[in-house]
Amino acid sequence: MSAKVRLKRLEQLLLDGPQRNEAAVSVETLLDVLLCLYTECTSSTLRRDKYVSEFLEWGECGHHWHWAKVSSLSNVTLQMQTDGY
Repeated sequence: MSAKVRLKRLEQLLLDGPQRNEAAVSVETLLDVLLCLYTECTSSTLRRDKYVSEFLEWGECGHHWHWAKVSSLSNVTLQMQTDGY
């Protein structure tokens, strides 16, 4: 499955939300998981791994997360803006 198809499926899961699809998780849950992963990677020996260090660099390089309310409090989208990317 191509990255484009996977991204589209993930986007649809996020838009449907856990109320419409049991396999979906909320945006807040995904952010919690990313934050937990980031925290674990910064405090472990995994930091030396190439892919882990790239993930840590990505997390530190000025990504800004903005919440945009769409139509209701339960229908929230996540917009990522990056500086210079």
